Amino acid sequence: VIELRGRVTAARENLARLVIRGPGDDSIERHRSQLTQARREVETAERALAAASTSFREQRARDEIGINEILSSLPPRAGLMSFTVYSDHADDDESEDGERYGVFVLPAGGAEPRFQGLGDRPAVDQLISAWRETLRRPAGGEPACRHAGATVRRSAWEPVAGILDGTRSLFVVPDGAFNLVNLAALPTSGGRFLIESGPVLHHLASERDLVSRSGAASVGSGLLALGGVDFDTDPGAVDARCEGDGAFRGHLPNCPSFQSIRFEPLPASAMEVEEVADAWASSGLGETRGGVIRLTGAEASEQAFKRLAPGRRVLHLATHAFFLDGACPSTTGSERGVGGVVPARIPSARAEPGDNPLHLAGFALAGANRRLQVGPDQEDGVLTAEEI
Repeated sequence: VIELRGRVTAARENLARLVIRGPGDDSIERHRSQLTQARREVETAERALAAASTSFREQRARDEIGINEILSSLPPRAGLMSFTVYSDHADDDESEDGERYGVFVLPAGGAEPRFQGLGDRPAVDQLISAWRETLRRPAGGEPACRHAGATVRRSAWEPVAGILDGTRSLFVVPDGAFNLVNLAALPTSGGRFLIESGPVLHHLASERDLVSRSGAASVGSGLLALGGVDFDTDPGAVDARCEGDGAFRGHLPNCPSFQSIRFEPLPASAMEVEEVADAWASSGLGETRGGVIRLTGAEASEQAFKRLAPGRRVLHLATHAFFLDGACPSTTGSERGVGGVVPARIPSARAEPGDNPLHLAGFALAGANRRLQVGPDQEDGVLTAEEI
């Protein structure tokens, strides 16, 4: 089984490298052929592992979890709110591309699920974009930020607020631009925010995440804090421990393709690692829940993360994230994480039917700016969601 797991890991990482690196000097046709072969190798390796491993079969069986299992997994007085993008070509008031937002709401107490339409996707996306832009550049101060946020609240929260009466905690599954929205930060009346007056919000990647797995691993111990990443180092350099300094985050360049994107330094993220580690220690958590692992500079590598992250109770990553959504704005901000995804346009070979979104999103770690210089058996400094 260990050998089969190694084959699955190697096949997945090979596919991820091909997607991230793009055609390079090869033709589009050759790159497509390589992607097809890599996908077949992943499927073959996964089938072999599933035949030999009960735990891997159980993992794959999670894809078949349905509404009944999800309902039975909701805690008392908890609800579920699941956003969705859908097409409604029968609607006379549809947008030009036919896409709209809706949300499925499951209130606390076992009530029947409800569906609520939220409007045309372009219009809602514009409201979200305007709020985020106002937060980035608050020329009008807090009043302007609150006004822009209130328009998002009226569009996304107020249509379902009445359904959620009595819900103490709410699990939220975002879709589309709602992946970039912190619902808890929506302004409410009296100068307050939703986090102060609404239910406790928990974000999930999928409704299936509610369902506990039998024999699930323990919560782990200790903190791993990663930041101050040296994006220009050799991706294989993992021995030296470097400490970052400075007080300002860098700016991302334009992005004609992912191959040409350079990840700029985030000097304050090294300070962030130290502050988080100090907070962990001063709270006494280190005495009861394990110590701290710090990964900074060249040591904040893909190899080190894969080796040290498993078994930790808390992972804190202060670095750039990206999602290759096919768009390339003229400028990008100096943020990181969910608030600072890096859109990128990559060659048309990426737009293959069935492309796994997990190959197109991830984190930049040490050496990410030299990702095209590594060999096929080396880590490239780009940790994709598939690899995670």
